[in-house]
Amino acid sequence: MDKKRKKLGPVTVEERRAYLRRLGSDRKYGRPEDKTAKFVWELSKDDLPCKLGDLLPKSKARPSGADNDRAVLIAQQSLVVALDCAIAAGHRGSMLTKNLLFDALASRWSRRYQRVTRKSGARVSYDMCPATVKRAIREFLFAGVRFDTLWAIVTRPWSRTGGANPFYSVSRVAGRNGHPLGWRVEVGDSLALRAFESAVQDDGQYHRRYKQRLLLTEDWKPRRRPVRQKVCEERAYNVVTLGERSDRVLSILEQTQVRFNVEAFRQDYEAVRDSLRTSTPWHDYRKARAFVHSYRNVYERTGAIPTEVVEYPSDEDSGYPGGTETLPRQPWIRSRFFRASNRRYHASNFWPENVPKEFRDKWFSTEVYAEPDDREVPAHPTTGRYVERDIVTSQI
Repeated sequence: MDKKRKKLGPVTVEERRAYLRRLGSDRKYGRPEDKTAKFVWELSKDDLPCKLGDLLPKSKARPSGADNDRAVLIAQQSLVVALDCAIAAGHRGSMLTKNLLFDALASRWSRRYQRVTRKSGARVSYDMCPATVKRAIREFLFAGVRFDTLWAIVTRPWSRTGGANPFYSVSRVAGRNGHPLGWRVEVGDSLALRAFESAVQDDGQYHRRYKQRLLLTEDWKPRRRPVRQKVCEERAYNVVTLGERSDRVLSILEQTQVRFNVEAFRQDYEAVRDSLRTSTPWHDYRKARAFVHSYRNVYERTGAIPTEVVEYPSDEDSGYPGGTETLPRQPWIRSRFFRASNRRYHASNFWPENVPKEFRDKWFSTEVYAEPDDREVPAHPTTGRYVERDIVTSQI
């Protein structure tokens, strides 16, 4: 006969205090700043389907003093993380699931989750043992994070189509057999959303995780290459071991830089984005929607790249009045690279490899050296057209 599992019981005040003392600083684990948490709460409290008390830890006696202030802060911080998790899923075009929200919260408030991530290389709860996930859920109670309440906020009728959520709306995604898989997020375009995203972007502690991040040459810095591997039940497999030759190839690849035609990219992006507002066939709509989600972060990043204005002085002898000219934005970009388990090398950042073929020669150009001509013009670097050649193993 199996032994009955011992019930853990409610969390006491002493247990919560002891856990919070060991939890670590907000800056170290990327929790939102106090001002961000308070701003988002004031921004959304009138529309939320719950009150602040519903996000505070359950207890017979309401905490007071410093304990109450810490509980209120964690409640507001966890709300920011939950809302941003849904909004970021909508921007990426990925489904909103319980696992996604769990990982976003556990990486900030679960000591066991953080320790397993650091030691085993597991990146998400899918790579971890069931005991680790159960312990992390228990530690939510220690920290005062109401996971079930937050999940209800981001997916319940308040957030569904026609609801009062000013940031986004969700709809069910089902598999081929009708089994529910997750939630599709449609991010809106409201003043509240712009204020929310502005507060998140200005936060010095909390940062979103992006794929295909645009990396300008002046921002590139050498760093230690992470170990690439897969993890199951917190055990690594398919570990990619880099030898001297592999490390040298990666170093050569990471020294490469290309010019990025910002104006051409933004024009193409805006054209595809505007096409979503017209009636198009479903397969074209899905393709355009995936394009917009994939390059939204790059589009926002390019908006902050300054333009260079050249001023030409007037010339009285020739009658030239002078004037100004805005030069096209064509910054140099680089990428980090990694070697996959199949021994192929791939770019980690925004790079021609990760762009549809029809846009590569429009968005990118390279630096070439012009040969000297008969007029004794010396060789000099200039911008050349991007040309792609596919070399397969059989040709080698």
